Amino acid sequence: MRKILYIIPLILAVSACEDSARVQQAQKGAAAAEKAMRNTQTNSEIDSISNRLALTSNPNLLGHVAIVNTTGNIVLYTTVKGKITSGSKRLTDPDYCGGATTTCPNDEGTYGSSNPYIYFKNMEGQYFQTSMDYIYSDRPFRVDEKPILAIMGDKHE
Repeated sequence: MRKILYIIPLILAVSACEDSARVQQAQKGAAAAEKAMRNTQTNSEIDSISNRLALTSNPNLLGHVAIVNTTGNIVLYTTVKGKITSGSKRLTDPDYCGGATTTCPNDEGTYGSSNPYIYFKNMEGQYFQTSMDYIYSDRPFRVDEKPILAIMGDKHE
């Protein structure tokens, strides 16, 4: 019986050492992960994403857009109020409807998808929607050719 009583503390001591080694190994792994995360948080791609988010989250943002057709001609150049938004963006989760996970209607109340598009309003509040390519900037840029479309009353016409 005494032998068993001597063996139990020995087993506990060995177990404690093994647990301590596992804890130290986990701490080293956590420190390495934290170091990698710090390195990731300072790379230039993350900086670019952060800068874009800061710029485009400003509701008073004035941007400039040139809509380009497939042959490279400028179709439209205008100043944008706010930001350009993708037609695939939604304010609601398309897979969650009132407590049930299922296919849900989009924000307009319809199901399914449409052709990819972007939309925006110009400074005069006129709504635009297109599936053409575009160039966007937070500063005006020079367009060397006259755009194909002219907006009535737009200073760029």
